[in-house]
Formats: sequence, structure tokens, C-alpha cells
Amino acid sequence: MQQIPLEATPNQRFSVVLGGQNCTISLYARSFGRETRLFCDLAVAGTQAWCGVVCRNLVNLKLYPALNFAGALWFVDLEGTSDPEWAGLDRRYALLYAAEGEPLPAGVQGAQYEGAASYGKELTA
Repeated sequence: MQQIPLEATPNQRFSVVLGGQNCTISLYARSFGRETRLFCDLAVAGTQAWCGVVCRNLVNLKLYPALNFAGALWFVDLEGTSDPEWAGLDRRYALLYAAEGEPLPAGVQGAQYEGAASYGKELTA
């Protein structure tokens, strides 16, 4: 499992190697009335894997198994059960990657993974 370093900015784009894949990740905040949500785009080797996926606590950002990205990518709230907010990206919310076939922590949910939302503070150790 790999933690991806983030900055507490509402919009960021960076490159990172995940499981041997050259990835470009964009995180951006959008407001809808009183609520602001964080979204994610991912490109692998210059080919878009997904766009506009809502970032949620303990939910795999890879929604479909056929996408050109091997592994799982998800946020975890280290202090509770909230969906990620940009202001806490450098301390409260962690973005994690697990390689294809690597066991995921209990609670990470997604198209090819199941579990109850119970994972949390084990990551801080």
C-alpha cells in the first residue's frame, strides 16, 4: 500500500508512479450551493482512465474493473468518517493506492471490492 502526498489546495495536478504505472492525478473542488465536493481525474500513460469521480471516504475511485488502471485508489479520513475536503488534504485525509491483487483494508468499497465502512485510524501508526 502506498500513501500519495497531497497539498491543502482546492485544485492540484501531479504525476506519480503507482504500481509501475505513470499516473497524472487531478483533484479539484467544486461548489454546489452550500456544499463543496472534491473530484478526481486520472490519466495513465497519457490516456484518461476516469474524469469527474466524486471523492468519498473509503470508496475506491476506480468504479469499473475494465479501466486502464491496475489497482485501487481511495481516500481515508484519519479523524472520522467524512468525505475528503480540500482544506484537510495535507493532514486529515490520506489518498492511498493498493496494487492489483493486494488485499484492501476492511471497509474500502468499490465496483470490485466490498466491505463495511469501518477502516480508519490504523493508518496513522
